[in-house]
Amino acid sequence: MEVSMSGALKLIGIDDYITPAQDCIKPFEPNKPPVKRRGIIALENDDGTLDISKQTELKPVDISLSDCLACSGCITSAESVLVEQQSLKELEKVLQYDTVKNGECLVIFSVSLPSLTSISTAFDLSIEDSFKHLSKFLNQRGIYKVFTVTTANDLSLIQTGLEFERRIRDGGPFPVITSACPGWVCYAEKTQGDFIIPYMSRVKSSQQIQGSLIKSRWRDKSIYHVAVMPCYDKKLEASRPDFISDGSREVDLVLTSGEIVEMIKKEVGNLNLILQMKL
Repeated sequence: MEVSMSGALKLIGIDDYITPAQDCIKPFEPNKPPVKRRGIIALENDDGTLDISKQTELKPVDISLSDCLACSGCITSAESVLVEQQSLKELEKVLQYDTVKNGECLVIFSVSLPSLTSISTAFDLSIEDSFKHLSKFLNQRGIYKVFTVTTANDLSLIQTGLEFERRIRDGGPFPVITSACPGWVCYAEKTQGDFIIPYMSRVKSSQQIQGSLIKSRWRDKSIYHVAVMPCYDKKLEASRPDFISDGSREVDLVLTSGEIVEMIKKEVGNLNLILQMKL
């Protein structure tokens, strides 16, 4: 299975690695026994191959999604952290928790409009029917509430406009560059740094605004917030330490449109079957 996360992040199989081609300093820690001499001697054979006299053993270490965000190179997909921490498997595990089953922890879904469009196309439904029957499907699985992110989209646009006006009054910096795309943000941070970051908007993406709204609305409850988004890079955005408030992530889990379609097909075959159920 091939999973594209951005132009710079790609996961293909469990034994591959995530590009770009820069060497990653995080996946391995050298395990060197004490030696009296330094370095490794490599001799070239007649056929052009290298004969290495001594090779250092490399010991795998654990890598988190935060490591991936902070790293300027790549991480081995053998660690499978991108799949395990932000996946349907993780959702299934959460839904089996006793605190979820007895209502102490509420699982809330937020679905983006692009994802609703994809789901409606996959099952030949209108966007309105897709949301209605997707909500029914999720409620039956123990999900407390299902929302769209329309309000968060509006708030993001309003705040971006206010930021632009504020920069006009303050004389810059210009231009105002969007920061709503996590793939672009990662690229800018890792490759452009201080050159481009001052121009980037300080407004959160609609995904994170929605997370703030959800966690604030039910601040007296234990909330597990799941966002359904069209892009795999949104998984990385939700995992950034920037979006942790009072020890809780604004978005605990991100599933893509494709993963939701996969879950529906696996469990009911077709979302149209929900039409036969009483709503």
